[in-house]
Amino acid sequence: MRVTILFFSFFREILGLDKIVLDLDGPLTVRDLLMIVDGKLNGKLMKLISNLDGGFRGDIHFAVNMRRIGVEDLSNIILRDGDVLAVMPAPSGG
Repeated sequence: MRVTILFFSFFREILGLDKIVLDLDGPLTVRDLLMIVDGKLNGKLMKLISNLDGGFRGDIHFAVNMRRIGVEDLSNIILRDGDVLAVMPAPSGG
């Protein structure tokens, strides 16, 4: 199956890329995909999205096919061929 991971804002700047397209054996969860991507990025992704206790930071947002998902759903949502995962910081502004 083919999945796309999109990176926004400071993720794009720090990782030096705006997306990754992977061909993987499925099925896999969003959490599984994040771990695979982290391996391909030499551990850089998890440093950006996890907190000190190993959980995911609350100010990081995820969306699958433009539908926002909560951190509690990362291990429950099964990805399918063609899915797009977006990783983005919380919106900010003034």
